Amino acid sequence: MTRRRPASAADSVLIQLGERQVSAKWVNAAGHMRAAQYVVLFEEAIGRFLADIGCSDADIARLGAAPVLAEMHVTYGRELKAGDNVAVTLQLLGLDARAVHMLLRMTERAGAAAAATVELMILNLGLASRKLEPWSASQLATLAAIAENHADLPRPPEAGRAIKSTTVS
Repeated sequence: MTRRRPASAADSVLIQLGERQVSAKWVNAAGHMRAAQYVVLFEEAIGRFLADIGCSDADIARLGAAPVLAEMHVTYGRELKAGDNVAVTLQLLGLDARAVHMLLRMTERAGAAAAATVELMILNLGLASRKLEPWSASQLATLAAIAENHADLPRPPEAGRAIKSTTVS
């Protein structure tokens, strides 16, 4: 994904994690992108974000702590097809000394309705202790600044959603 310009004032507050074009190799026989590929694109975007806040491989080795995924909930809102240009943004929903809660949104184009979202809870794990440890001072300062910047954003409707049972007639 490459960095992109925000489409609106609200988008300018969100973390822009780039754009990518849907490859024909990612599309199934029904003509839309496979579910696993949505997750792969989100994983690439979150990896870049974590590296930017001080959780690169080198940072992990130096600090002896690594971000680990504790929870993930993906929603699919619109199908994506080969050739579609997708953008990913990130909104921080919550933060404490050892965890960060976020939602990533994938849109077909800047400002469009969500094609998919992923809500994540990421914990900071001490590699030697295998227990939760606080973020480093610089990581926490960076995350806190983002959290403050996102504090007045409306909560995304996909945040906190659960799978609901439906009856198909």
